[in-house]
Amino acid sequence: MKHTIKHGATVDIPSLGEIQDAISSGLKDHVPVINATPARTTIRAGEVVQLDATGSGVCNVLTIPPGFEFDLRRLSFSLSTCADSVTGAVQLGVAGVYLEYLRSGRHIEYGMPEGPTGHIQVPGIQTWSAVEGPYLSNGEILQIVAAGLTANATLEVEATGVLLKPSARFPR
Repeated sequence: MKHTIKHGATVDIPSLGEIQDAISSGLKDHVPVINATPARTTIRAGEVVQLDATGSGVCNVLTIPPGFEFDLRRLSFSLSTCADSVTGAVQLGVAGVYLEYLRSGRHIEYGMPEGPTGHIQVPGIQTWSAVEGPYLSNGEILQIVAAGLTANATLEVEATGVLLKPSARFPR
C-alpha cells in the first residue's frame, strides 16, 4: 500500500516492541510467514551398506520430505574390494547378480550402472534425463537392493537429483 506523506502529516507506525507484543498476544496467525525453502534444490545423498557373505544387502539412501518430490538423475556405486574401476569389478546381468531400485519397498527398476569400459557393473554410474528418471515424493524412501556382489564387501551408494515442490514442476 502506498501513502503520500505531506509536510506536517502524522504517520502512525508500530514500534518493534508493539509488533512483538502483537505476535505474542495471539496475532501470529495473521502474520505472513516467508517460506525460505527454495522451489528447486539439487541434493546429494550417500549411504554405505556392509554386504553379507552372499554379497547381498539393502540400504535406504534418501527419504523425501513431505510436500516435496525428488527426480533422481544419477546413482554412483563403488565397492571396497575394487582396487580401481576395472580390477575387482562385478558384472551385473548374470544369474543372481543384480541391483534393484525400490520406492519404499516397491520395485522401480533394475540397476544398470555403467563402468568406464562400457560394461554394466559395480563400480559404475547410472544417469537419467529429467523426463526418464525415477521420481519419489511425500516421505517415500529410495532404497537399493544388492544381490550377488562381492562377499562381505562395503557398497557405497551416492544419489544425486533435484528436490522440488510440485508447483515448481508445473508452474502456473
